[in-house]
Amino acid sequence: MAGMLPVSVTEAAARISASPAPVIFLDTCALLDVIRTPQRPEIRNEVIQAALALRQRTLAPERQVWIVTAPFVPQEWQEHSADTEARLMEHIKKLDEAMGAVRTAAGYLNMRPADSPQLATLKLSGSLRSLAQQLLDAAIVLREDTECIVRARARIAQARPPAAPRKAEFKDCEIIEHYLAVCSHLHGAGFAQRRVFVSSNKSDYCDSTGRLHPLLLLDFDVVNLQYAADFAWANALL
Repeated sequence: MAGMLPVSVTEAAARISASPAPVIFLDTCALLDVIRTPQRPEIRNEVIQAALALRQRTLAPERQVWIVTAPFVPQEWQEHSADTEARLMEHIKKLDEAMGAVRTAAGYLNMRPADSPQLATLKLSGSLRSLAQQLLDAAIVLREDTECIVRARARIAQARPPAAPRKAEFKDCEIIEHYLAVCSHLHGAGFAQRRVFVSSNKSDYCDSTGRLHPLLLLDFDVVNLQYAADFAWANALL
């Protein structure tokens, strides 16, 4: 659980190996996208359906999936989830106002549009935030690992993705190194289940075609880690 104390990379791998099941490695943006889905056309509606399916798997009596987060993901979630929910609430408010104007105009022409409740009454934004929070609550949170930090700094120095020339992206390098470390331990133990990193941050992790950057793909392939841009994609891989 996210409420439990963070654990080391080796302890996380040991827990997962003891009850083998597919592993989802989270970027904060994947959680925030659950809230942003109704507001952003580029995010598929299937993301919500996949998040619901993933939550259901975390509630199963027998282990069906593991969720793992880097050390700073819970803090980033706390910093941004309320604002993300507020932006969706404002978006829904504007939709209600627009629909009100349409109904008024139709009334002047003696048209009678079907009555429907205001979208704000559905409390959708809060429900979506709760769904994402439940996924985070089901996660193993990693403790900051010194060796991973050193390797992250090396990525920056070498401008290796997700870093780039004149673009350090330390947190992205840190998250990758922690997840690669867990996968390395799992791979060494003969772990055969799927491992998927979920992030919509294509600008840092992907090339111009939207596919995982070739240099990152090399790192991922060594430990059998796969990439998905959202929960719907990840769910399909699982």
